[in-house]
Amino acid sequence: MLGTSGPPLVVWAAGTGWEPPRIRATFQGVFLPMSLFAVLGHSLAGLWTAQTAATLLTGLPAIAMGTLLGNVLAERIPAARFQRLLYGSLLVLGAALLWPR
Repeated sequence: MLGTSGPPLVVWAAGTGWEPPRIRATFQGVFLPMSLFAVLGHSLAGLWTAQTAATLLTGLPAIAMGTLLGNVLAERIPAARFQRLLYGSLLVLGAALLWPR
């Protein structure tokens, strides 16, 4: 299942005129608590299994590497290009929502 909270936030952030570090901080400040609440809700609903935990642990190194790579790239991307990438990611998210499953 694809979360749909990202596209509206990307549209809003793209229109603020903020610098990329402020936009990234806003995304982190929104998505981290939302993700923690989702994990808590799934846990309370009994959706966590041993296989779910094993899959999470298996993916943690890739998550860490992606985070580090994202931080390095974010420092090297000019603001205008960041804006284009923001809109591009919005198009990809929108297409993913429309793609038949």
